[in-house]
Amino acid sequence: RIGGGRGGDLYTFHPPAGAGCTYRLGHRADLCDVALRPQQEPGLISGIHAELHAEPRGDDWRVSLEDQ
Repeated sequence: RIGGGRGGDLYTFHPPAGAGCTYRLGHRADLCDVALRPQQEPGLISGIHAELHAEPRGDDWRVSLEDQ
């Protein structure tokens, strides 16, 4: 889950059952699964800013973030 501040959750991820997945985050809504909008300075968030990778590990998940 991303967010949880005063504005509530920004996004909640629901990975597919039993499979790994990748989510792209950035300001290009046409290229990303989660579109991010900067609050103050537009140049701070790239078109594809980061990728969130999730892989099943037994009954749990391994999650990593790759900065783009």
